[in-house]
Amino acid sequence: MDFIKALEKNDTETIISIRKSDIHSHGGRGGNPSFISEKTGVKIPSPPQKFDSLSHMQEWFDHNIKPVCRGREGNILRWEACFAEAQRNNIVRLALSFSIGDIELVGGMEPFVAILNGFKEQYCPKTSFEPELAYSAYCNMKDEKERIADFLEYGFFRSIDINSGENVQLFKNFVPLYQKAEEYGMVKRMHVGEFGTADDVRNAVEVLGLDEVHHGIAAAASKSVMQLLADRKITLNICPSSNVMLKVAESYKEHPIKILVRNGVPVTINTDDLLIFNQSIDKEYSNLFHAGTLTAEELNDIRLRGIKEI
Repeated sequence: MDFIKALEKNDTETIISIRKSDIHSHGGRGGNPSFISEKTGVKIPSPPQKFDSLSHMQEWFDHNIKPVCRGREGNILRWEACFAEAQRNNIVRLALSFSIGDIELVGGMEPFVAILNGFKEQYCPKTSFEPELAYSAYCNMKDEKERIADFLEYGFFRSIDINSGENVQLFKNFVPLYQKAEEYGMVKRMHVGEFGTADDVRNAVEVLGLDEVHHGIAAAASKSVMQLLADRKITLNICPSSNVMLKVAESYKEHPIKILVRNGVPVTINTDDLLIFNQSIDKEYSNLFHAGTLTAEELNDIRLRGIKEI
């Protein structure tokens, strides 16, 4: 396989040219810093090797990224960067998450859909674009469950997610959102098991009926939870650089993706926040291979699963 040979030869150009997915990426943070620098004329500094916490990461983003792309037009530029990166890195399956705040920033669903579809057609018309509606774990459920249908009725969103923190509310509090998402045939995802525990992963899957888990690497600590995920074919959408730079994983070499894969848990490899971590999808694969975490064959199988060819 060309991808296997390219990893073994460290042939970046070929790795970039081969079909890949990125299905755990945040719309306002998923573009390449070089694209932003080219468009604005402002050089984005390299991030630190490690962040002390999520709040430290957010502070870095607020200080180094937001001043370069502020407000409505700045947000739109960051969205554009995601599609430009999909074109550059041959990402044929792209899921980007957006908040209700993103929708409201541009004046509602109709302009929001038009802007994103316009970028898709401009940069990567053959890419399967799977927009995700993401809610903060801190959201007011009383308000959100009343208006979620207003956003879903457009048929634009393909999946739902809860992010921005773990164990902020009881999983059962989010059930109304996930029930509504299921009515619309959406993929049910959640950020869980990144900073939390294997039991958190199990409970979220069972309470919310998750189809996939964003992160979920804490499951590697429990044979029974890994068996549950393997038996139910629940994919973990893993972001290695995010995990390493946020100190969730010790290193690429010690990343728990190895344990998960070798216990039959289906996984994909993704970037999370490329604009912050500055590790594009080709680098995510290369980092794991050159660290000796997974074989080229295992990484190719993960790539094929991400583009739904396995």
